[in-house]
Amino acid sequence: MSTTFAGQAILITGASEGIGRALALELARERPRLTLVARNRERLESLAEQCRQLGAEVGTVCADLANEPDCARAVREALARFGSLDILVNNAGITMW
Repeated sequence: MSTTFAGQAILITGASEGIGRALALELARERPRLTLVARNRERLESLAEQCRQLGAEVGTVCADLANEPDCARAVREALARFGSLDILVNNAGITMW
């Protein structure tokens, strides 16, 4: 049985590069409603456009998730845009290098 994410409201943190970016692009093919969250606005907007071209409905939030108010704002903006939040991919982080 295949899982589909069509129409699901998905928030992905750390979305502008690495695993978050790859996941967003892969999910976009299934036409979800994505909220992409990252610190770098330019990379975030570039990814959002690519996801839209693949069929996703996309909103972005430029935020530093080390800052608690930014975390709350990211969730608020996702809820305001899509009315619900079905899946949270908590991927933001940094490497020790």
